Amino acid sequence: MNHSNDSSDIALASASTVYMYQSSISPGTTSKKRRLCSSNSNNTNDPLGMKVHDKFIVNSAPNIKKRKIQHIISSLPRSRSPTTVVESPTCNDNDNDNDNNTSSCSPHKTILDVLSSKGREAIVRPSLNVTNFFVHHTQEQINAYDMEVIRAVRSQDIDQLRSMHKAGRTLQCANRFGESLIHMACRRGFTDVVRFLVDEANVSVKVRDDYGRTPLHDACWTCEPNEELVEFLMLQCPELLLMSDKRGNAPFEYVRTEHWARWVAFLSERRGKICLSHTSTCMVTVG
Repeated sequence: MNHSNDSSDIALASASTVYMYQSSISPGTTSKKRRLCSSNSNNTNDPLGMKVHDKFIVNSAPNIKKRKIQHIISSLPRSRSPTTVVESPTCNDNDNDNDNNTSSCSPHKTILDVLSSKGREAIVRPSLNVTNFFVHHTQEQINAYDMEVIRAVRSQDIDQLRSMHKAGRTLQCANRFGESLIHMACRRGFTDVVRFLVDEANVSVKVRDDYGRTPLHDACWTCEPNEELVEFLMLQCPELLLMSDKRGNAPFEYVRTEHWARWVAFLSERRGKICLSHTSTCMVTVG
C-alpha cells in the first residue's frame, strides 16, 4: 500500500502540534505530560521521524475528524517498540522518605482501633443527621455575627472579645450557613482565641455548618499540626472525633498524609483521652 498521501495528511494534522508539545516540555518533567512522543531520526515508520502516540494525535487535531485520522493511523505500519507513556508516580520516589513521613495506619483508623479496644462502638455519624446534640443558632445569634466581631477574631484581639462578652454580647454566633466564630478560630489555628471563647465566653464547640463540618474538622485542616488545639477540642467534646461532614469524612481524615505518623503518635500517647461520654448514647441519627 502506498502511504505517501496518508503520510501527508497526518503530517498536516499533527506535525506542528506534536513537535511544539514535545519542545515545550523540560527534560526532567515527571508529570503525566511527560513526553508522549520521542524523537527518533532512525525510525522510518513515521513521516515526521517520530514515534507518535495515536491517542495524542487524535486529541490534538480538533478540526479534523477523528475517524479519518484513526483510519490513516491504522493503515500505517506499527513500530516494534511503541512509545511508552510515563505516568506520574502516586507517591514519592524515595520509599525511605515515605516511611519517615507517613504511617501505614491512618490517624482515623487509630481512633477506631482505640475505641474498639475499649469495647466502645466506633460508629461514624453524619453530623447533619444527628439531632439533640448540636447548637441551633437563633436569629439573634446570626445577627450578632458582624464585621466587628469577625475582625476581633481574625486579629486575635482577645481584649476586644472580652469587652464584647462583658457588655452582654453573645459570641455563640454564626452566619446563615452555620459557620461560627469558633469554626473560624479553629481553621486559623488560634488556640488562645478558642480557649477564651470556650472557657470565658461559654461558647459551645458542638456546632456544625451547613456542610456538616465541626470545629474539629477545621482544626485538622490546618497546614501544620496543632496538637494543643486538637487536644483541647477532644477534651471538650470527644464525640466530634466520629462526626462526618457532607463528604462522609471524619475530622482526622483531613489531616495531611505527610503528617500521619505525627498524628498517630499523638493519638497513641493519649489513648486514655480518646473516649466517648455517656451523651453519645443519647444522640439520634436520622435518615
